[in-house]
Amino acid sequence: MMTTLLLLATAQPAASPQNVTAGQLISKMFLRYHGVKSMTGNILLTIDDGRGKVRVESSFGFTEDSKMFMRQAKVDGQKASMFCVSDGEIVTYTRPEGLLDQRLTPLKEPVKIGEAVKTVQDLYGIAVGVMIDRSLPQDVMFGRRTDQEAIIGQLVNYHLDGKAQVGNREGFVVAGTYRSYAEALPRGLYRMVISEQGDLIQFILDEQVATPEGMTKLRWTWDVDAKIGVAPPDSAFRLPSAQ
Repeated sequence: MMTTLLLLATAQPAASPQNVTAGQLISKMFLRYHGVKSMTGNILLTIDDGRGKVRVESSFGFTEDSKMFMRQAKVDGQKASMFCVSDGEIVTYTRPEGLLDQRLTPLKEPVKIGEAVKTVQDLYGIAVGVMIDRSLPQDVMFGRRTDQEAIIGQLVNYHLDGKAQVGNREGFVVAGTYRSYAEALPRGLYRMVISEQGDLIQFILDEQVATPEGMTKLRWTWDVDAKIGVAPPDSAFRLPSAQ
């Protein structure tokens, strides 16, 4: 993975006035979240079609001793929610849709089986299967190698587009064409705001989608607030049945 990141960092020879390239910023972002021992964060997704908005709120956190939580809630229109929580011994999560067993009780499994221990990245892989919103920002936060490599394939191209202020934070804007996966046709245009330190602040995707009324422009905006090195309180890892 390090080789891939170094290649990405040197992919654009032209430096900006701030002496940084888009490729270097993306590499710095990946490295910023690589090997993180603890984190606490929130991501707000806003989907806007020009006539109304739908929001999905995500909260997450982890520590290196296989404690992790991911909670999501759709807060507009038809409500929906999910969770995946590990207290280091048991991981419990929302029952996936489509199971023949339609009970509403969460699924559970041990974190440790013999000498094998699920890592935070393994636990994130479980959460992915029941998420309401699975996005590039979340993949960046949890730093799985396969996800980082997939992101490189999703970004068809990238260039610097100045700076942007998001709330009280400022970052460089990396923009370009986006696709769902490496072999897919382009899906839309993205804008990604990355701080000078490599923190992902915001990711925006604009795309045209077909609806019964015709083509509609959708804007997906993920606002990210993640604190690296800040461990969540123990109460965040309490299993739902114990809350």
